[in-house]
Amino acid sequence: MPSHRRTAHSAIALALALAVCGPAQAAQDRRSIDPHDNTATVAPSPETTSSDVQDLRSPDARDAANPTQDLRSPDARDVARRTAEPPPAARPVRIVTVAPDGFDWGDAAIGAAGTLGVVLLTAGAGTALARRRTEDPPIATT
Repeated sequence: MPSHRRTAHSAIALALALAVCGPAQAAQDRRSIDPHDNTATVAPSPETTSSDVQDLRSPDARDAANPTQDLRSPDARDVARRTAEPPPAARPVRIVTVAPDGFDWGDAAIGAAGTLGVVLLTAGAGTALARRRTEDPPIATT
């Protein structure tokens, strides 16, 4: 393929990719909120409800604004949680036994499908690897 065709095809592919992806990314506002304002959230518009409001602060800014931050180590928090929570009550386990009724058709179908797959793979491999024997083409004499 000549170089100019390859370049033209690449340019067309890039233009199509940008045409598909461009409008979706342009609709998103990727600007960050002022990092020094720890109370910044998106102001709700009249048509949004309170559950639609997003807190666009970074996780660090949200943690810094949280006055009830737990400064204990994760291990200390786990020990405190384990001692504060009562152990879960043991639920009784119900064991259901089903009497086998003989032949399992589901297992037979799985075995038949597996066997058919192996046969098809073998036949396909044999066909692909087999030598095709053809007669020698006639030699033209002049």
